[in-house]
Amino acid sequence: MPFAPFIGVNHHGKSIIFAAALISHEDAPTFVWVFEEFLKCMGKAPKGILTDQDKAIGKAIKQVFPGVPHRLCLWHMLQNAKKALGSRKDWPKIDTLIRTAIHDFLDPDEFDEAWTHVMEEYRLSGAGWMKDAYELRRQWAPAYNRGKFWAGMSSTQRSEGMKRFFKTHVNLECGLVLFIKNYEWCMRIKAEEEKQDNYDSIDKIPRLEPDKSVLVEYVLVKSYTNEKFAEVVAERKGLMHTNVTKIDALGTVSFYRADEKLTSPFWRKRFKQYNVKVDKVKGELHCSCNLFEFTGILCRHILKAMYVEDFQVLPEKYILPRWMKQVRSYESLQVSYFDPLESSRLAKAKELSQRQNYLYEMIMHSEEALKLYKEAMDVVRLKMEDAIGIRKRGDTGDDSIFWWDPDARNVFGRRRLRPREFDERALLRNAEEVVGEDVLKTPVDKRHTGRATTKRNTPFDKSAAGPSKKNQTTQEELAAKEALISSAFGNIPSYRARRDHANNVAGPYLDTGLNNGVLFEDIPQGSQINFSQDNSQAFSNLESYPWCTRL
Repeated sequence: MPFAPFIGVNHHGKSIIFAAALISHEDAPTFVWVFEEFLKCMGKAPKGILTDQDKAIGKAIKQVFPGVPHRLCLWHMLQNAKKALGSRKDWPKIDTLIRTAIHDFLDPDEFDEAWTHVMEEYRLSGAGWMKDAYELRRQWAPAYNRGKFWAGMSSTQRSEGMKRFFKTHVNLECGLVLFIKNYEWCMRIKAEEEKQDNYDSIDKIPRLEPDKSVLVEYVLVKSYTNEKFAEVVAERKGLMHTNVTKIDALGTVSFYRADEKLTSPFWRKRFKQYNVKVDKVKGELHCSCNLFEFTGILCRHILKAMYVEDFQVLPEKYILPRWMKQVRSYESLQVSYFDPLESSRLAKAKELSQRQNYLYEMIMHSEEALKLYKEAMDVVRLKMEDAIGIRKRGDTGDDSIFWWDPDARNVFGRRRLRPREFDERALLRNAEEVVGEDVLKTPVDKRHTGRATTKRNTPFDKSAAGPSKKNQTTQEELAAKEALISSAFGNIPSYRARRDHANNVAGPYLDTGLNNGVLFEDIPQGSQINFSQDNSQAFSNLESYPWCTRL
């Protein structure tokens, strides 16, 4: 029976399982029943659904979830394009143009013009995959979906990854009763992982050091989870490749042009241009890349414009509660496989706390009780070290340090090592494999075996370092692709304007004579500095200005 899980995204940016179903048939009536039961369990419809291109699923979604956005997996769309058009001789050129139209044209009108040009150029306007995909473009093209919140998802990759996780515990030989037990075991693992992530986000500092000179990082370092804050830091690091230029202003709204240098080799430096709109009074921020609307993370172009505008406060609407540490956790739900009040870690801590509190009260009454406690704890400590498998010196243990000292708690460190006879991983690796006709091999049998030593993963093979020569793209191939894209989309006005601006903006950064450069072509005349005049005395009396006087 096909196994169909419902996958979402939690506040750590990781996959989470909402529900799962075992279905008898993959047809529209079966999917209608699945979605109706899912709606009863959840209590409300989802904000969006992302699936592969299946007509039965699409029909069921329209019937059960009317008005809910339904997107198609972008990765599957590109794979279907290769299946339909891969036999053509000019397929490499078509593939390059299709990917460029999808990822570079984020405006719907520009995308339509680019896609239509590819169909006309290669005679694909008739019935076929190109025409069918164009009719469904609102369900898969980024140009039509970047302005809506999808938690950064464009494909069903999370669902595929979760299926691989389930396959380590569930196989074709698994019966229904055993399947339910293994499914609950998998859910228990995911619930414990999320619980641990919550502990780490609250108790541990982020792996990346925050830059407190950037307003967004200073505000979000204490609010966002560690995983989502890492995405904020990644956008901040992109500021060194981004430059913004103020081109116009209308009332309290300022318009900027953001030029981002792509992280590519210097000899292939390319620029992308975006439009940023900033209203400091109303606290409105918008960029044409629509990164915040799509993922909930402010882009580097907005961060640069906020720095130029000297924002002192981050608008509250751009601090999403969805990515916060204190957001309502899914682990608080009491289900059969997880009890939040009696989880394994919490139950152990609760029992130990009660035992220690009772002993502490008795120990403080007399010296004799303290002596008995020390003698008993030494015996218990040695037995526990033997049970765990800690190597100790002599019969009484390691006397060079006090066992209750915090520095001695790392019992598996250099001072105390786990012997091989107690190492479970070593025992599994050295165990003889049972081979026979009656033995069924499942994915579980292959765990803890490691990868085979090949030329690709051998650490001492210098020839394995770096990509193989077959997969390397030469400079001539890259130049040919860029020439193909320019010749195909050069007639589109917006693309031609961006390309011309990128070619012009690449040079003057290294030129010292910027008085006649293109960097100032869109700056208002009153804001430009005349380099032909002597401005050395223009700022000689700064202390006389009131804004420089101490309050």
